[in-house]
Parts: sequence; C-alpha cells; structure tokens
Amino acid sequence: MDVNEQIELTRAYGDYFRAGHAFKTIVEARAFAAMVLGVPVEPSTMLAKEVDEAIESGLVQAARQVVAQSEGDHRLAFDDLLSLYEAQPNLLVRTSDSMARQAYSTPLPMAFVAGLIAQVHPSVTVYEPTAGNGSLLLLADPAQAIANELHPPRAAQLRTQGFTVTEHDATQYRPDRPYDVLVSNPPFGLLRENGTGPPQRWQHGPVSTQKIDHAIALQALQGLSPEQYLRQIRQS
Repeated sequence: MDVNEQIELTRAYGDYFRAGHAFKTIVEARAFAAMVLGVPVEPSTMLAKEVDEAIESGLVQAARQVVAQSEGDHRLAFDDLLSLYEAQPNLLVRTSDSMARQAYSTPLPMAFVAGLIAQVHPSVTVYEPTAGNGSLLLLADPAQAIANELHPPRAAQLRTQGFTVTEHDATQYRPDRPYDVLVSNPPFGLLRENGTGPPQRWQHGPVSTQKIDHAIALQALQGLSPEQYLRQIRQS
C-alpha cells in the first residue's frame, strides 16, 4: 500500500468511527479495507499490518474530533473515547520491524488522561519524541506541537493532521526551539543501534544510561523552556 492509499484508508476508517460504527472482529475491519482498496487483505501479511496502522490512525482522527466537540467537558470526552476504543477490533499483526520499534499505541482513554495530567492544551507548545499515530497529542494544537516519529508511514499520517513532523533518533535529537510540555510513551529495553547489536550507553555530562526510555526522556527534558525545566527539577 502506498502513502496515498494509506491516507485514503485512514480517512475512511476515521469517517466510519466518527459515524458511530464499530467492528466486531478484525475480519470485518479487513473486509472494509478490501472494499476501499479493491484488493483482498489476507491474515499475517504486510498489508494486514498496514491495515492495522490505518485503523489506529483513523481512531486517533476520530478521537481528535471527540475531544474538540466535548468543549472542555473532560468526563464526556473520556466516556466517548472509551466507546471509541471499544469500537475497534483486536489488532494483533506484528512484524519484526514493529516489534523492534515497539510500535504499540497508547489506548485513547489513557492517552487523553495523560494529556490532562501533563497539562497539554492548545495554548502551550508540546513535544512528543515518539509520536506514533498521535494519540498523546489529542489535546494539543497541531500548530503548537512538534511530533517526532521515525516510521515514515506514521510520520505521513501525522502530517495530514497538521503536525510539524521530524523523523530523527529521539535519543540523540531534540527540537531547536524550547517547548512547554513534554509527553511521550517511549519504547522500553536496552539502547541498541538500529534496534539490534550490543547495548549502547547514552551520556550527557555525568548522567548516563543504557535504557532507551530513559535516554529519550533525558534527551527531551533538556529542550523544555527554562521555566518548565526549573518546575520539573523542583518537583523531582
């Protein structure tokens, strides 16, 4: 599936979920994709994994509308996001690449609550170093957010939502402008080059780690605006 087909399928899923429909099984969801794409979607294939990605991206697009329409009623938004989450089928296809990247999206209700706790809202600048399909940016204004995502199809989908997207190694990169909020659900495990090979060590001054989630967080924390950085230090 090329990028344009992925975007078209994602939009179709987003419209389907926004209309209040659900898929009881992944078989139903793949039949929907086959209708949109004009080709069958066989289990355990790369196309099946791409369909899973389109479903997740479509859910996030629908979720952004749910949050916008809730007009600040957090309980209403949470309940509607829970219904939306329950409308999706089980997405079980894993590839060696997705497992290496630990490409597991944060459930929408949990992502929403995380955004509330992090005080994400449209008037602050937000950085997400491992953005995935954008679930942790539901409360952000895309014009005020920086989404970093290594996987090109996910990066392309984020751009269709209006985000400025970078595609860098989050253990080494941080944006060149400060941001007010950092929110992320990074992969866990040991830091390895390209996800393979012997463990490596991330180092900044006297601080070092071999854990990839720690490295991403420590790298990203350095880019917080001075006021927010000091607040984080006082709270730690």
